[in-house]
Amino acid sequence: MLRHVLLLQRDVPKAARFYNEGLGLTVNVCTERWAELQSGATRLALKGVDGCAARCGVLSLRCLTLCARVYGPARPP
Repeated sequence: MLRHVLLLQRDVPKAARFYNEGLGLTVNVCTERWAELQSGATRLALKGVDGCAARCGVLSLRCLTLCARVYGPARPP
Protein backbone atom coordinates (compact mmCIF):
# COMPACT_ATOMS: atom_id res chain seq x y z
CA MET A 1 0.00 0.00 0.00
CA LEU A 2 1.23 3.47 -0.87
CA ARG A 3 1.76 5.46 2.34
CA HIS A 4 3.83 8.55 1.46
CA VAL A 5 4.01 10.60 -1.74
CA LEU A 6 6.14 13.69 -2.25
CA LEU A 7 5.32 16.04 -5.14
CA LEU A 8 7.25 19.14 -6.17
CA GLN A 9 5.07 22.21 -6.72
CA ARG A 10 5.63 25.78 -7.84
CA ASP A 11 2.54 27.01 -5.95
CA VAL A 12 2.00 24.89 -2.83
CA PRO A 13 -1.18 26.60 -1.51
CA LYS A 14 -2.84 26.37 -4.94
CA ALA A 15 -1.92 22.69 -5.27
CA ALA A 16 -3.13 21.97 -1.71
CA ARG A 17 -6.45 23.64 -2.53
CA PHE A 18 -6.79 21.44 -5.62
CA TYR A 19 -6.14 18.20 -3.72
CA ASN A 20 -8.44 19.31 -0.89
CA GLU A 21 -11.38 20.76 -2.82
CA GLY A 22 -11.05 18.72 -6.00
CA LEU A 23 -10.07 15.31 -4.65
CA GLY A 24 -11.25 15.50 -1.05
CA LEU A 25 -7.92 15.03 0.77
CA THR A 26 -7.71 16.45 4.29
CA VAL A 27 -5.19 19.27 4.79
CA ASN A 28 -2.99 18.67 7.86
CA VAL A 29 -0.44 21.46 7.24
CA CYS A 30 -0.18 24.16 4.58
CA THR A 31 2.42 26.91 4.28
CA GLU A 32 3.85 28.75 1.28
CA ARG A 33 6.58 26.12 0.80
CA TRP A 34 5.19 22.89 2.34
CA ALA A 35 1.86 21.11 2.69
CA GLU A 36 0.77 17.74 4.02
CA LEU A 37 -2.55 16.20 3.07
CA GLN A 38 -4.05 12.85 3.92
CA SER A 39 -6.53 10.33 2.60
CA GLY A 40 -6.88 7.30 4.85
CA ALA A 41 -3.40 5.94 5.59
CA THR A 42 -1.84 7.73 2.61
CA ARG A 43 -0.06 11.05 3.09
CA LEU A 44 0.69 13.49 0.30
CA ALA A 45 3.48 16.02 0.86
CA LEU A 46 3.79 19.04 -1.42
CA LYS A 47 7.20 20.75 -1.47
CA GLY A 48 7.62 24.19 -2.95
CA VAL A 49 10.41 24.47 -5.50
CA ASP A 50 11.63 26.90 -8.09
CA GLY A 51 14.37 27.07 -10.68
CA CYS A 52 15.72 23.79 -12.07
CA ALA A 53 13.83 21.59 -9.62
CA ALA A 54 10.51 23.06 -10.73
CA ARG A 55 11.32 22.52 -14.41
CA CYS A 56 12.79 19.03 -14.28
CA GLY A 57 11.40 17.56 -11.05
CA VAL A 58 14.80 16.98 -9.44
CA LEU A 59 14.96 17.14 -5.68
CA SER A 60 18.27 17.31 -3.86
CA LEU A 61 19.59 14.42 -1.82
CA ARG A 62 19.76 16.83 1.13
CA CYS A 63 15.97 17.31 1.10
CA LEU A 64 15.30 13.60 0.71
CA THR A 65 17.57 12.92 3.67
CA LEU A 66 15.58 15.42 5.75
CA CYS A 67 12.29 13.75 4.77
CA ALA A 68 13.72 10.35 5.72
CA ARG A 69 14.72 11.70 9.14
CA VAL A 70 11.26 13.18 9.75
CA TYR A 71 9.18 10.24 8.51
CA GLY A 72 11.63 7.38 8.98
CA PRO A 73 12.78 4.89 6.37
CA ALA A 74 10.23 3.38 4.01
CA ARG A 75 9.15 -0.06 5.17
CA PRO A 76 7.08 -2.62 3.32
CA PRO A 77 3.71 -3.35 4.95
